[in-house]
Amino acid sequence: MKKFIYILLGVCFVTHISEQGTLQGRVIDATTRSPLVSATITVAGKAITTTDKDGKFSIACNPLADISVSY
Repeated sequence: MKKFIYILLGVCFVTHISEQGTLQGRVIDATTRSPLVSATITVAGKAITTTDKDGKFSIACNPLADISVSY
């Protein structure tokens, strides 16, 4: 059964003129509100990182890129 998730995304901080920034967030289960450990964060079709034990992640990326989460 596929779980529905909420992504709580932090503020995307622009750090370079080339529109590179840092995206921080937390991935949680929509029903139980518990963190999803090892959810995969994908940017522009390329797996970049996974969430930690608290469901948190932080990545450097272009804020206009397509970002998705799978669990």
